[in-house]
Amino acid sequence: MPTRVLSHTTLERKVRLIFGLMILLIIVAVLFFPWYQMESLVRDLDRESAQHMATTAWMRMPAHAQSKEAADTLQRFAAMGPASVKPKADPPRIIVPGAPLDRPDLQPRDEKEQRWLQKFAASPVKAYEEDRGYRDDGFYYRYAEPLRARAACLDCHRSLGRENLQPGDLMGAIVIAFPVEETREKIIINRSILIGAAIATAILSMIVFYALFRWVIVQPVQHLRTVAERVAAGDLHVRADISTGDEFENLARTFNRMLQALESSREQLRQANVSLDHKLEELARANVSLFEMNQVKSKFLTTMSHELRTPLNAIIGFADILRENHAIADDPKLARYVGNIQSSGQLLLDIINDLLDLAKIEAGKIEVKLGRVSPLDIGETAMNMVRPMVGPKDLALELDVAPQCPIMTTDANKLQQILYNLLSNAVKFTPQGTVRLTVRPIDAETLLFQVSDTGPGLTAEQQKIIFDRFSQVDQGHTRQYGGTGLGLSIVRELVDVLGGDVAVQSTPGAGATFNVTLPLVTAAEPESATDRAPVTHVESRPEQRLPSPAKAPESITAEDTVIAADVESDLLDAQAEGRADVKPAAADGPLPPAADDDR
Repeated sequence: MPTRVLSHTTLERKVRLIFGLMILLIIVAVLFFPWYQMESLVRDLDRESAQHMATTAWMRMPAHAQSKEAADTLQRFAAMGPASVKPKADPPRIIVPGAPLDRPDLQPRDEKEQRWLQKFAASPVKAYEEDRGYRDDGFYYRYAEPLRARAACLDCHRSLGRENLQPGDLMGAIVIAFPVEETREKIIINRSILIGAAIATAILSMIVFYALFRWVIVQPVQHLRTVAERVAAGDLHVRADISTGDEFENLARTFNRMLQALESSREQLRQANVSLDHKLEELARANVSLFEMNQVKSKFLTTMSHELRTPLNAIIGFADILRENHAIADDPKLARYVGNIQSSGQLLLDIINDLLDLAKIEAGKIEVKLGRVSPLDIGETAMNMVRPMVGPKDLALELDVAPQCPIMTTDANKLQQILYNLLSNAVKFTPQGTVRLTVRPIDAETLLFQVSDTGPGLTAEQQKIIFDRFSQVDQGHTRQYGGTGLGLSIVRELVDVLGGDVAVQSTPGAGATFNVTLPLVTAAEPESATDRAPVTHVESRPEQRLPSPAKAPESITAEDTVIAADVESDLLDAQAEGRADVKPAAADGPLPPAADDDR
């Protein structure tokens, strides 16, 4: 509790309290000795006076008055002065052990005097007994001294009937009693004087200390506090003015240097804020311009993607028709040209599909249409879609779906696109070995789709950028496989849309493993009744044939140009004459999802 009180008071009060307690302790310690010594001196003086009175009374008895010892003793006491005799003292009394009943003057008056006689008899070395008490006339002091037999006493007392008396035997005791009221009053007066002096000393010390403390410490501290409050209010031009020649003056100088540095820093900060405001305005204008440019870019990508997909589908459709023409099939050169047209058109269509997906993602127009999806069926469909890409490679496709995998509620199309992109990437970059799709539950709410291969693998640096847009781990791969580097970026975006996570684990030379974790139930905002698609189960579909990967186009020669012109003319004539059942493919016809090579 005292600690709590001190913690909520000022420094000045704390110091005054501590100093006051110290002064009080010092005064108490200093006054303790005279206080005790005064009482001891008075007691010693009373005892000494009683002893003198007892000896004097004993020597003045008729039986001893004529002896030389008594005369010497009385002369010695007389030389000591009147202090040895107390005024208003009771007459000395002699008490004797076993005094006869007819001599009450020789009997003890109370039990205390009786006990004194017993103590004197039991202890030959007992020199005196004393007592302080109160009676009707006030406080008194009573003293008792034993009377023991000496050689000079034996003859007289033996003649009085005490034949067995021996030197040192107790004959009785002399009792001296006198009032000490005046002495007590003097003691009280002296002690009052001491207490008054102590109080005056303490008050004077506190006043002097308070004045010195306030002048030396409190005033400089209050001045620094005032300066600090003005600084807190925003006035950095104020300065501390302390000229005490001590640590406070040094503190004031340091405080002034701090204020000067703070004022300089504030000016620099103000200038920096002005510059920052200008840059923020420029950044805001740049952001507005960037937003407008991004809107233009998204609109351009969407428009151009749709506009390009229609003629590309027609080109691919015409190429399929030309490839089935016997005349072209019999000519290896023309068949190669048609194959180049078909593969190049498909590659370009895949790129356009990627760009369109990317534009939709950036524009936030991705729609999630939930349905019940079987992991086994979706895995088989994805495997069937990439199986034609294996071609002549010594590559095995494996599907491992755990039997305990439950039915998912997710977007089947987006999940299929994720698996297709991962599997096609694995097939492209794995010359031989195995590409495996594994599906297994992680817990009651999450499924793991794992695509692993035995390809060249990825370094740690390559794993950091593998999911970035338009990034490929090696330019040599671009020359060999082509692509834009969007496939895995789209995978990551689609996984995020479905509420999952994708990661890669790889060691150079030991293949790569892509782990996609998806919730069993994808959270999505409910669609309106008119827009909600029916919930369907994804059934197992027959194998879809994809165009076989073709070689990279060869360099175009003059002869190739002439042949291409002839083919175009021939196709146009066939269309005009109705000799060929040519039906351009729809702009958004059912084509496989884009497969991009990001490695």
